[in-house]
Amino acid sequence: MLIEDQLSPYGTDEQLVSQVAAGDASALEQLYDRYVRQCYSLAYKLLGDSDKAEGVVHEAFLNLWKDPGGYSTQKEKLLTWLLCLTYSRCDMRLSLDCFKVMLTPEPHKVVRPYVYTTMQTYNFTE
Repeated sequence: MLIEDQLSPYGTDEQLVSQVAAGDASALEQLYDRYVRQCYSLAYKLLGDSDKAEGVVHEAFLNLWKDPGGYSTQKEKLLTWLLCLTYSRCDMRLSLDCFKVMLTPEPHKVVRPYVYTTMQTYNFTE
């Protein structure tokens, strides 16, 4: 259990996810406030674009809202799960951007997306 979970007046991650599953939007807001910085930081490091990073983080938390059962307390901590969602969304976004570049008639005039290899070497412990 994280120290912030113990000190939070809003409850532990597990309690808040249970409330999200029951349709409590304020519980999602608490989780968002708790973890948005870490998720955004990862997305921005991988994508190198603040608008794309915000979109990816939005998608990750939207996934939590739509499918809170996708998170299992036995497998991992919520932050780890959210970072994995964020990472996979970044991977999809980069793949799509690379595909768009390949389809461009004059690829030498297109600015390439952020270096794809960054995702393969990212260290989650930073």
